[in-house]
Amino acid sequence: MRGVCARAGWGILALLLVVCAPGFRANAQGMIGVPPPVYNAIDPRGVDLVTGAFNVSSQDVRIGPAGLDGLTYTRTYIGPGNGQGSGWTDNLTAMITLSAANTIFTVSFGGSSEAFTLGGGVYSNNQGGGSTLTYSSGIYTYTSSMGAVATFSTTLASTYGPPTGGNAARITSMLYPDGHLLTYNYQTVSVCQTSCPGTMVSASRVQSVTNNVGYQLKLTYLSNSATTTNDLPSWTTLTNVIGLNNAYDYCSPSANTCAGPFTTTYPSATYATNTGPPPTSTTTDALNRVTTYTYSASQITAIKAPAGETTTIVYAGPGAVSTVSNGIGTWTYTYLTVSGTPELVIVDPLSHQINTAGATEPAGRIWTSG
Repeated sequence: MRGVCARAGWGILALLLVVCAPGFRANAQGMIGVPPPVYNAIDPRGVDLVTGAFNVSSQDVRIGPAGLDGLTYTRTYIGPGNGQGSGWTDNLTAMITLSAANTIFTVSFGGSSEAFTLGGGVYSNNQGGGSTLTYSSGIYTYTSSMGAVATFSTTLASTYGPPTGGNAARITSMLYPDGHLLTYNYQTVSVCQTSCPGTMVSASRVQSVTNNVGYQLKLTYLSNSATTTNDLPSWTTLTNVIGLNNAYDYCSPSANTCAGPFTTTYPSATYATNTGPPPTSTTTDALNRVTTYTYSASQITAIKAPAGETTTIVYAGPGAVSTVSNGIGTWTYTYLTVSGTPELVIVDPLSHQINTAGATEPAGRIWTSG
């Protein structure tokens, strides 16, 4: 399957640039507006061994060389059952979400999160890692244990919830120790909540990301106007991403579209949805190769690669994967309670068995005593 891989565990810097190197519309092409899980343990089939949820990542666009000189656009699907919400997110979505108690600040990049607790003016890393978070004059500064520095602006915070997210701040730049700089460009709207006249709320979306080498990732959306919160799902539904070399083809980072003509054919991805039944979404690259995702409710049930290979996912309950089949073999996942301890049992196509103790037992799951 071209560009598709299982989402790895926490890795903020990798999720900013690459992965594995990482209603229906909101689940298909719109972005979820809640923080992804802080902890996960994803196996090679995309199954979270802690929750049983299905996850998949796809690198859809890359412009420039591999590494920090180039830019990539990667989407990650987070399945239901993780306790945080489900749907698509991407490696350009970076935000800070404040808990209802105003004490926990969750820093999210793409499909992973890291939490900090504020006490006595100090943000303590809840995971015990080496990264830090500080605040001054409307700017949060996140510094990774590797020395990369990300700045988040409170002026970009969304006062309305999903699908925009980031109620505390959104990222504006990422500076790496070697001098590579990413700049995030946004469009912000102020809309009436439900109907006008009414309470005004704000929302923002990423228009583009540029680096100081000269490359740009340009995002295009289904709608470019929003008057009320009812318009926000369309305003945040992604329809196209293109990677540009601004040294040859300039595009304003704040523009809604960049249609060309260009000096060359650039890497791109076009996104579309079909309400079905069954509901599907498609990703089409610059060579017209199509990847199709099939859904049942908010769960991905099949992924068809451009060459025709199909991965099928069957669930034992809400968000709990039962089997994953790739056309060659089938892996089964059984959720047991052994002496009061939840345990996930995995059997591969050759009947090899792996027992994973310490799995979570969310409400609504089907667990069998063993």
